[in-house]
Amino acid sequence: MNELANYLTAKQIAEQFNVSRDHVTLLIRRGKLKAVQLGREYLIAREEWERYEQNKKPWGAKRGARVAKKGTYILDA
Repeated sequence: MNELANYLTAKQIAEQFNVSRDHVTLLIRRGKLKAVQLGREYLIAREEWERYEQNKKPWGAKRGARVAKKGTYILDA
């Protein structure tokens, strides 16, 4: 069986999951998505993409307390 069948390119992920290719490569560069670079293309294991999708925070999710000014905290309700 072809081992590459378990991998998707950044372009394939972008097309199949309705995200931009730039977003996929940004996730790779930030270390949030593991990939192998083959020439100019990134290969991402299907299991790795599924892991990312299950563990990602929803868009617009709050990240906890933020500092507004020195000594003043904004607490997310």
